[in-house]
Amino acid sequence: MDHAAGDHASPGLGAADRGASLVEVVVAIALIGTMMTALTAFFVTTATITARQGGTQVAGQLAQDAVDRVHAIHGSSVVTGRDRASSDSQWNSPVPGVAAYLAGMRQAWDPTAAFPSGASAPLPTTTRSVPVGDLTYNQYWYVGRCWQPPAGGDCGPVQVSGQVEFFRIVVAVTWRDRHCAAGLCSYLTATLASDDGDPVFDTGPATRPVVTSPTDQVSEVSVPVNLVLSATAGAPPLTWSAFGLPTGVAVDSSGQVSGTPTVPGRYPVTVRAVDAARLVGTGSFTWTVNDLPRLVNPGAQTSIRTEAVVLRLQVTGGTAPMAWAVRDTGSPGLSGLPPGLSIDPATGVITGTPRNARPPVAVTITVTDVFGRSAETTFTWNVLAQGNGHVGTPPQGRGGQGNGGQGNGGQGRHGWLGGRGGRG
Repeated sequence: MDHAAGDHASPGLGAADRGASLVEVVVAIALIGTMMTALTAFFVTTATITARQGGTQVAGQLAQDAVDRVHAIHGSSVVTGRDRASSDSQWNSPVPGVAAYLAGMRQAWDPTAAFPSGASAPLPTTTRSVPVGDLTYNQYWYVGRCWQPPAGGDCGPVQVSGQVEFFRIVVAVTWRDRHCAAGLCSYLTATLASDDGDPVFDTGPATRPVVTSPTDQVSEVSVPVNLVLSATAGAPPLTWSAFGLPTGVAVDSSGQVSGTPTVPGRYPVTVRAVDAARLVGTGSFTWTVNDLPRLVNPGAQTSIRTEAVVLRLQVTGGTAPMAWAVRDTGSPGLSGLPPGLSIDPATGVITGTPRNARPPVAVTITVTDVFGRSAETTFTWNVLAQGNGHVGTPPQGRGGQGNGGQGNGGQGRHGWLGGRGGRG
């Protein structure tokens, strides 16, 4: 059978092997173009993000370097050289993001520094430029004060009694990047420093010092005093102070009270202990300072032989208990109490009954108080033989006879001790 040429088919070729149509080719090219466009945007975005992250990483390293610079100097030196005018200028024009930090602290400066020393201070008030690759980074330090509760928490700009004072140093690093606001990027961090050195933090509940209030004190003018204050709890070391101490007496920071009182009186005293965490404990007591002892002179004394005597001597000042005595002059009969009288060494009361009449004789009484300070007074004491008698030399009269004797002028009216009888 004959076949037409048009009916001849190539052996082994199916419909799927005959190639893509024009439409399919166009669609494929469009898809490839779309994918390339997306990949291009992805790669550009990735490169941009990588560049920005690189800038932030460099800024973070420079910020840490700036913080290390703070830690390298003593806390009390963070304001050294930062004069008021330079500090004002810096605070009035902060870099982006810093204003929020400044609102939480109080500006600090060196009152002894003069403009323009701030630019060369250990923590300068002007920028410090650091070139890295094709970018320039700028470091800034802002210094202020804040107060923190002893148990921790926010350090704020308001000073509250009992809180811990710190310097807050805000570090800022800026660099140029068109993807940041106004083309300027900033990296911020902050740290605290104490002008007393490294702060001490209580890792547990804060416990303030508990002052052991001294017992009420009694001392005396011119007598040296010594008292040691003490407390429990609190973070050592404790720093002591006192208010209302007697004139001439003071306390040192270790709690040692010493001195010599000079003014008598009653002094209400308050003592105060501050621990390392700035927690405060107080105590109070009364300090009485007595004047030196002084004896009140009772004046010349006259007694009647065989009649009981009670004389209470008076003393002002001094500190009990007191010891009383009659000072012995070493001249029997010429000084001291009349025979039959004695003094109570604890109370100073003279009692007894005179046994013999005698003319006025000097008596010296001494009193010594618990601090060994003494006083004395001297007065005379005579003893009459009877109530209307006299002691001394009888008057020269006609016929007067000693010891109540008879005379020509009649019976004597007075009994004179030591009188001499005779006729007028």
